[in-house]
Amino acid sequence: MADKIAQKDLKTELTRPSQTGLRSVWQWRPLASLTAAAVADILRRAAMGDARDFLIAAADIREKDLHYAAVLQTRTLAVTDLPIDIQPWDDSAPARRAAEYGRRLEAGQIKPEAPQEPLVEWTNPRTGEVRLIPWAIDPGFAYNVGEASLRWRALLDLVADKAEGWAAPMAATALANLAASPTFARWYDNPRGAWPLARLPDADAKTLGAQEGVRVARMSEGTAVKQRQRHPELRPEDYARAQAIIDGATAKAETVNPQTGTRSMIYVREDERYVLVVKATLDGQRLYVTSLYRLHADQARRDLEIARLLRKGKKQ
Repeated sequence: MADKIAQKDLKTELTRPSQTGLRSVWQWRPLASLTAAAVADILRRAAMGDARDFLIAAADIREKDLHYAAVLQTRTLAVTDLPIDIQPWDDSAPARRAAEYGRRLEAGQIKPEAPQEPLVEWTNPRTGEVRLIPWAIDPGFAYNVGEASLRWRALLDLVADKAEGWAAPMAATALANLAASPTFARWYDNPRGAWPLARLPDADAKTLGAQEGVRVARMSEGTAVKQRQRHPELRPEDYARAQAIIDGATAKAETVNPQTGTRSMIYVREDERYVLVVKATLDGQRLYVTSLYRLHADQARRDLEIARLLRKGKKQ
């Protein structure tokens, strides 16, 4: 006989969504803008072991197709109470030890522990920054693969560092293509680290006080969260226009924060109704995208907003 369900349990929320975690408030749904290229990309990554978007798409189909959901539910319930049996893949001693470890892990008798790697100092030849990295790992991959947030941060820093060394046209094209990829949509859904969004022209970067070799503007995870809250109408495709906004700006103005002394560049692209703001840190070692939004569709209100922005700073 099945256990009775207490009425109070029915009133308790058990799966509250959050900004991070499996049930995210900001979840990118691959079926929302499905194209043939997107399907090919999802299937290719699933075949290579990255099945996240494939499973999200399957969950979408399950929500929309009740027959499909019923069949899956029947199969799920059929195996829910089956015992887990871990067997070695062959008769070798390592296979038997691995199977025994899995059984003890499943039974809760032991807890997994990450191995500790010895660290060595590594100096970035471009910036002179000294970092501690695992001794057997190439500096470009010096992160714990078991921690997704560290992996994202290390990867994005590596991309930004590489882009800083490329010629301006090559860096601009590469960053624009990267921002238009499904990878950026996944990052924007759950931001970790600072995404290299666009490359500034040398003159604009110097105007902001950026150091030599600092031209790539990044969007921090804090800015991404703020943008989702303040401008929920913007989609990842809008951020993919960042490089085009900078390169094709119809007006731009430099501003200085009177309290902090930081300098920002406001880029206005009136034909596409975009405004993009890039700020430099006081030491000039980083450039950050701090805001992106759309101007009002009404021409009169749009003209007033552009005039306000240009009055706010020094027109370039």
